[in-house]
Amino acid sequence: MKSVPASSSSRDKDSVERACQAYLERVAAGEAPRLAEHELELGSDAERSAYRLEALSCEWSWRRDQGQIPKLELFLACLETPAQREQFLAQIEAARSAARQLPYHCEEGAVVAGRYLVRTRLGQGGGGVVWEALDLDLERTVALKSLRTELGVSGQALARSLLEESKILAALRDAHIVTVFDVLR
Repeated sequence: MKSVPASSSSRDKDSVERACQAYLERVAAGEAPRLAEHELELGSDAERSAYRLEALSCEWSWRRDQGQIPKLELFLACLETPAQREQFLAQIEAARSAARQLPYHCEEGAVVAGRYLVRTRLGQGGGGVVWEALDLDLERTVALKSLRTELGVSGQALARSLLEESKILAALRDAHIVTVFDVLR
């Protein structure tokens, strides 16, 4: 069987995500890395632009998750074009919205998305926490997986990953695999 080489856009995305992760690890360690240090690892202008936007969005989300109040104007000043600034604002608003809908620090008795009554915490993994909940509309027990944004990975990257995982699981039918009913954003 021949292996199919990854597409250039897939390699570009992986390179950008690795550079963002390296940048955020330094931020989380208390360092003050410069965005340009990690841009040197990227080959194209498109990669560097995507990295800058994603790294700043990730850092913003991470700082908010740590209880800090980042100065918006400092983040916007790091972006080169009005389109990048607009995209950054849209990304941080999406992260705020997601955090309001599926909080990491759920408590028993909380109602998520106006529909799911959280009962107990079942466990956690690398990217999320799984909760037992009651679907109030359909009166059935379900599992909720909420994102863990405090790990230094952007809410956007985790949301993309969760959506991809959900699509894969939704396509599978087996008695030993959970059924995906919904993805909240």
